[in-house]
Amino acid sequence: MISRKYNLVASLAIAFAAIAITLPFMIHREISSLSNVSGSTVSHLLIAGSSSALTAESEQIDFMQHEQQAQYVIGSKNDDVVLIPCTSGKGLPTLVNATQFWENGCKIGKRKSVRFFHIGKGGGGTVEFILGDYRVSFHRNHPGPNFDSKLLEGPTTTLLINIRDPVDRFVSAFNWRSLLHCGHRDKRKKFFIGKTKHILHPSLQPNEVCFGDQDEEKLLLHDEMKYDPNVLAEALCEDSPGYDSASTKVKLIQHANLALTDWFDFLINPQD
Repeated sequence: MISRKYNLVASLAIAFAAIAITLPFMIHREISSLSNVSGSTVSHLLIAGSSSALTAESEQIDFMQHEQQAQYVIGSKNDDVVLIPCTSGKGLPTLVNATQFWENGCKIGKRKSVRFFHIGKGGGGTVEFILGDYRVSFHRNHPGPNFDSKLLEGPTTTLLINIRDPVDRFVSAFNWRSLLHCGHRDKRKKFFIGKTKHILHPSLQPNEVCFGDQDEEKLLLHDEMKYDPNVLAEALCEDSPGYDSASTKVKLIQHANLALTDWFDFLINPQD
């Protein structure tokens, strides 16, 4: 049975989602303490939302710009007054000045306390790049959630999750997974899961490498849906005669097969 506090978390998540999808990569902080909620030690919920107007092509990062912003926020390399927490293996003190931070490869170590639920095709890669520029280390779950003891019992206290308009995310996932699978006359190098060892994963270089396996996802996207997400989307309408079949087929598409509620299940159904 869902407690009042779990209901509050679910309601806040929905409310933040409605706000965040209208803003490009804004972070909203849920400041209500959840630390006393039975079954989870999460006390802060951070939601990063990408605008529905953004596309995969427009979600590119100007790394130099973010590096400069990070230095401005954390402290410039000439600013030795600011003390910054440093996690490194160089025997430096816990708190260092800005020069020491940038020159000794320091990180703000949050792997134990911060968990990032990276929802596929929702701008999560951009969130990672930005946090990387700020040299913040954290624990990531991708492409699916992992409700382990660290999340449920500690020491995780902050949960970060990215969201996107569900229709846009579905289309993006459909097109992305279609791209990663080799076509009938594809000239890219073929990557076979569990067999190929000396080629980078297709997701890292999709213009040069593709999945060569003839699995159910590939047959669905290429052969049955003919690369067209509208075919499956229209079948997913509740009044469609093919709704039940389409609901099963969408589970074959990575990233599209998990809804936001699946990621929050540990809060919604803490005893399952």
